[in-house]
Amino acid sequence: MNRLDKEIIKLSDYCKEINYDLKDYLGYKHLNNLSIRFNFKKTNNNIIYKVNFQFNKFKKEAEYIRKNNIGLPFELNNIIANFVEENYYINLDLEQNIPDNYPFEKPIFKLKKCNSNINDYTETIKKLCIKFNKYDNWTAMILSYILFLDFMILLNKNIIINLLSLKTQKYR
Repeated sequence: MNRLDKEIIKLSDYCKEINYDLKDYLGYKHLNNLSIRFNFKKTNNNIIYKVNFQFNKFKKEAEYIRKNNIGLPFELNNIIANFVEENYYINLDLEQNIPDNYPFEKPIFKLKKCNSNINDYTETIKKLCIKFNKYDNWTAMILSYILFLDFMILLNKNIIINLLSLKTQKYR
């Protein structure tokens, strides 16, 4: 069993904990309307991460309209609540290519797929992948899933903060 297999076993053991702590790791534990989920799959020399960000804006206000009568029929309350609540999401499929001489050579990130109902973040994330892959500070001590968390921090600085500061305009 090589080092990468041991890392994958460790990551699969702690997947639920990391999934739970990812919001805390990125500094958003206090936001109940933000959901960050990820899972992974290992193929031959690749690890494919699926990352889902979901942000529900005005969720409390929509629930208030649904539960309390605002002077309109019940059916209209639900329709109005659906217009008030705004659900944003970004779904990413990231591929981490593990070189043959890993851990002495850095794994490379690639964006496989990006779905979003906000803006097209595909080009931005591709640029972030290129920027992240250019980092020269690689040592054999860095574990592959720690590298994934570092990439999540880079995404956080550039995309998730924009997601949280969206105006009330909805893009479709």
